[in-house]
Order: sequence, then structure tokens, then C-alpha cells
Amino acid sequence: MKKERKFTRKLLLPVLAASVALPSVAAFAPQVSYAKEKADDFVMGMKADYIEEFIQVLKGLTPEGKAQLRQVRDSIQEKSLIWWRDTVIQNPQFIEAAKQKGVTVEEATFLLRDFTLLFYTPDNLQENLLSFKQKHSATLQKLFGNEFGIKDLLDFVKDISKQIIADLMMDHMVDTNKPLDDIVDDAVKRTLEHGKYKKFANKLAELTLSIDEVIQMRKRLAAEIDPNNVARNAFLQAFIRKNVTLSIQPGRLVPGKTKQLTVNVSFPRKISIRSGVTWESSNPEVATVNRKGELTAHKPGTTTITAKLKSIDVGKLDVTVEPKKDKDKEEKDKNKEEKDKKNNDKKDRN
Repeated sequence: MKKERKFTRKLLLPVLAASVALPSVAAFAPQVSYAKEKADDFVMGMKADYIEEFIQVLKGLTPEGKAQLRQVRDSIQEKSLIWWRDTVIQNPQFIEAAKQKGVTVEEATFLLRDFTLLFYTPDNLQENLLSFKQKHSATLQKLFGNEFGIKDLLDFVKDISKQIIADLMMDHMVDTNKPLDDIVDDAVKRTLEHGKYKKFANKLAELTLSIDEVIQMRKRLAAEIDPNNVARNAFLQAFIRKNVTLSIQPGRLVPGKTKQLTVNVSFPRKISIRSGVTWESSNPEVATVNRKGELTAHKPGTTTITAKLKSIDVGKLDVTVEPKKDKDKEEKDKNKEEKDKKNNDKKDRN
């Protein structure tokens, strides 16, 4: 299990899918032409393999998915400064503390708004990131000093994302069925409580923002800007189409036989998930699947197996159950296979 956790810590993208106010780290992906150059450290703070992966997933968004993303983005842009202050922030002490550091309520509010917009922008990502840096570097410097800048902010989101996907996969393995929103909040909390981000948490505390308050702000924002998770699900489905497949243990499947089903994730390393998955058979008279992913054939026919993680479809697999062969024919086939194998071995030696 520890080995699985090590691998899953690097599965960054679905996180994006996992969180709403952190809907997708894919938003940090630049355009394809930009990815072929050396990535600016402040923009990415990530390895090149992540950059290329995000680009490919963005390209995999359906037209409907891109439209949903833009719809959420437009909704964010329409929100007034008063809405951000009273609905999301809800902390007059923070506004006052920011003023003491030379940051106006407008600057603090637009910093939060523009950072949120980065996650819902499928087009012109490089341009938007550069614009964000130009507009808000001075504000971040006033709020947090030289210890936490733009690159640190992006690294913070990346590390939260890693923690979310690691926890998400571990939750599947131990099958606790923990709500997705709780996984996101726990990841935010642990990231702020440990490592280099403890200093960031201390700076937030100086601004009267406790870790719990940050989590509540995330919840309020998520509930308002994407209540039905349309943007999150669009990214998730794009990731799934590219990186997740189902497989079944090889060999003929006949009535009475049982074979193992597996969910395979290909990025960034190949891992297999069996426990914590919900399996469904479209034709249980032909074959059924238990909670361990063991498929048992009952009678000849076909069925479609669906795998779900956190109630989200991650793949389908068509399975055919063949009729049993009579013993005489089965024995002949077995002898023929052995004879063919010997002949092939002999050819290889020659």
C-alpha cells in the first residue's frame, strides 16, 4: 500500500478535478507552442512531463466541457467586489489587517478573484498567467513579504493537488468512502500545517485568516461558482478518457470461471487499482462482479462492466462469456496448443 501511495502522490490532474475552488491544475498548462520552450519557473513550478500532460488533457476537453468552463468563468467575472467581500471573504478583520499592510479592499478582493479565474480559463493560459503576475506581484509582496510570491502560490496549489489525489487513491484502497469535499479540505489543512507552508499559514494568521477560515472560504466559493461541479467533472472526464482503462485477467471466460478486473491509470506512472472501486454489470445473468473486482461468469452471453470511483464513471469494458467446450474437444485443443508451442520453441532454437 505504501508503494501505491508513492505512485499516486504524483497523479496531479484529477485533483483538479477533485476540488472546486481548485478545479484543475490543468489551468496552469500553457499553450502547446509555449510548452516546447523552457517553462518560466514562476508560471509552472512543475516538471515538463506535467506541462505536457495538462496540455493533452486540455486538448481532450469536449466542446461542451470548454463551454461549461467558460460559463463558470463568466459567472466569476460578473460577481461584484461587494459579493466577493460579503459572500466569500466574510471577514472584516482580514480587510482591516490588509489595510494595515497597505493593501486596499479592492486589491485584496481582485487578487482572490483573478487567482480563481486562472482555474477556469481554457484559452490563452500563458497570457493570463503573465497578466496575473504583473497585476498582483506587488499585492502579494505587501501581504506576505518576500517569503511567499507568485511561484510559491502556484507551488502551494500544486502540492495541495498532490495531497488530494494521494488521499483520494488511498481512500479507494481502504474503502472508507470519505466524502470528496472532506478529502479536499483535509489536504488543504495538512499542506498548510507542515513543511515550507507553515510560514505561509503564519502569515495568513497575521491577516486574521486561520486555516479553518481558509477552508470555509474555499467551501463558500465552491458552492457559489460551481455548485453542480460542471467544470470539475469536465476536467475529470478529459483526464479519464486519456489515462484510465479497465482490464480483465487474460484467458477464456466460461460459465463458472472467475477473473480479476482492474482499473489502470497510466499517468504519470502505471498503477492498478482493484479495491475501493464500485463495479456494475449490465447483464448480471451473464456475469456479476463483487466489491473486490472479481468477475464471475454464469452463462454464455455479453455484458458491459462499469467501474466507478466516488460515484464517477472511470471506464467501461465489454465482456463475453463463451460456452463451455466438450471435454474431448477441449483435450484436443490443449494437445494442439502444446504441440504448437513445442514447434515454435524448436524454430526459435534453429
